[in-house]
Amino acid sequence: MTAGPVLEIFLPVIQCGLSSGTQLEGVRSKPIIGHSDRRGSFAEYFVGPDEQIAPGQWSIVYSDTRVLRGRRVHPGHDELFALISGRVTVGLHGLRAGSSTAGVSATFEFTTATPTRLVFPRGIQHGWLFHTDSIQLQATSAAHHTYHPHEVPLARSSAA
Repeated sequence: MTAGPVLEIFLPVIQCGLSSGTQLEGVRSKPIIGHSDRRGSFAEYFVGPDEQIAPGQWSIVYSDTRVLRGRRVHPGHDELFALISGRVTVGLHGLRAGSSTAGVSATFEFTTATPTRLVFPRGIQHGWLFHTDSIQLQATSAAHHTYHPHEVPLARSSAA
């Protein structure tokens, strides 16, 4: 039995993480360490208190090539983003009053070749641009049905 596509995500191709802008206060980008053997591979995408988020919901999101999801801001919950397959650019913009990075933007590039998770706090405007068909794992500190009624897209995109 071969390891299949999961093994491929641990082969380094390009550096993932912050690609432009300034690191925003409270935002963490951390590599996902893969463990491979003759049976396949295994990776820890969430490691409890190390993540600085208490998930209220886990979601798997499928996106087509050239899809833009967002721009959104959630005043009521934190998020964890991890790309399972594909390639994505994540844009963040600090909107939290009193934050040392209010008004600051950052762009992150992610590919499955170097798996990385991104954790960011409530009050960060965010959007994802998928360059290829992609699958993402997402955790939020609140379940979707409990979101604040004002948590709506800031602009129309090809997908919500």
